[in-house]
Amino acid sequence: MDGTFYKRSLRERVYGIAREAGAKVYVIECECPEEIVLERLKRRRLKPDAASYVDKMKIYFAVKEKFEDPRGDGMPLIAYNTHSGGVTAYNIEEGDEGAKTLVRILKESKRAPVREGRRPSRGQNFSV
Repeated sequence: MDGTFYKRSLRERVYGIAREAGAKVYVIECECPEEIVLERLKRRRLKPDAASYVDKMKIYFAVKEKFEDPRGDGMPLIAYNTHSGGVTAYNIEEGDEGAKTLVRILKESKRAPVREGRRPSRGQNFSV
């Protein structure tokens, strides 16, 4: 899923389809400090392509205003900081090899440390 799934109701549809198919869902949330987001959007404006003509800053702030944090969905979630490379896992069940693999891949992408997140309402946090 990408940024168009900023509302829980939109994500719930995907969760339901996955449940019906018997598939496990992992939410990977990419995050970084807002000043980095704005800097990246400014740089993208300089690239001459069709997407450059869209006011990305306006879209960013509109989505940010209505964003519903997926950590409240109760689904396995891995937060990846695209600036620092930090990785935090939430709502992960003990022994979940799929989640451990995802965390390892993200860690290796920048050789980032894994931080333990706050205790979720269900499941467990873990570090690899």
